[in-house]
Amino acid sequence: MLSDAEHQRLPEIETAFRATDRAFVRQFERSRRHQRARRTGALVVLILGAMVTVLALLAGTTAVAVLGVIVTTAAVCVLEHRPR
Repeated sequence: MLSDAEHQRLPEIETAFRATDRAFVRQFERSRRHQRARRTGALVVLILGAMVTVLALLAGTTAVAVLGVIVTTAAVCVLEHRPR
């Protein structure tokens, strides 16, 4: 854990990195964009999987409903996974 003084220094350190080592900063910006895109894609798949499940249950198609549950579960796993 960081102390209060260290928390206060973080913006200064970030500003210094942005000014002196642009390539280093870009690596983190790309990583954030990738994580955001992955999360958005997983949310879309989650919603579509849930919709497929509900519609399949209403139509009485068990096999398709099971597929929808599997897709929904996979999307939840992607959302819950925290990259190191």
